[in-house]
Amino acid sequence: MLAMPIHEPEWKDACAVIGEVVLLYSALDHQLERVARIRNGACHTPLVPHKASGKLEFAPVAATKLLKSLKLQDTKNYSFERVTIDQIREIIPVAEKALGGGEDILRNFAKVRGAQEQKKAAT
Repeated sequence: MLAMPIHEPEWKDACAVIGEVVLLYSALDHQLERVARIRNGACHTPLVPHKASGKLEFAPVAATKLLKSLKLQDTKNYSFERVTIDQIREIIPVAEKALGGGEDILRNFAKVRGAQEQKKAAT
């Protein structure tokens, strides 16, 4: 196996950039998945009133989406998972937190990069 010469500046910078992307993605992945699921439901399914409550919710109509959202208890008891307006409201702070967390991470990486550059310039 070929060892990477990470002590060389070009390799060291490349590894730092890759590490930054990996850490950023890992930190935000879970929150973004939740946001994406709700966003996709809201953007790709029609908004309909619930039969019993009258509240608006997003209901899948495509066969594949219906099968994915089907929750079976037994042969006579089943339901469909739908995205509600309340879920849309609840996910907004999660998305804002993920965005803010990403900005914090980027600021911290910029500080680290700046400190590394100062150290490099001093030597």
